[in-house]
Amino acid sequence: MLPGIESELEELKRRDLYRRLSLASGIDFTSNDYLGFSRHPALRTAARAALDRYAAGAGASRLLRGHTEAHADLEESAARFFGSERALFFSSGYLANLALFSTLLER
Repeated sequence: MLPGIESELEELKRRDLYRRLSLASGIDFTSNDYLGFSRHPALRTAARAALDRYAAGAGASRLLRGHTEAHADLEESAARFFGSERALFFSSGYLANLALFSTLLER
């Protein structure tokens, strides 16, 4: 160990600032999975069914050859649900906002 590092580590422990990786436990209010959907049995079953029906990834961006039947099905279902002609899903909120603002806003 580097010289002086042990005393620094001890100081962090003393001040309750020492951090280390540990397995998740208890109720989670700190992650994107605070509702626990990632471990929900129905979601796991649906994910397995989707893997059987569709591919395990697009393999490319949607504009190249990555637009799949799963994308089309999702967007058609969303359009019906919202009563709109079409729907478009983005892979992140950032990309959705980028498309929205660069398309609709003008100087």
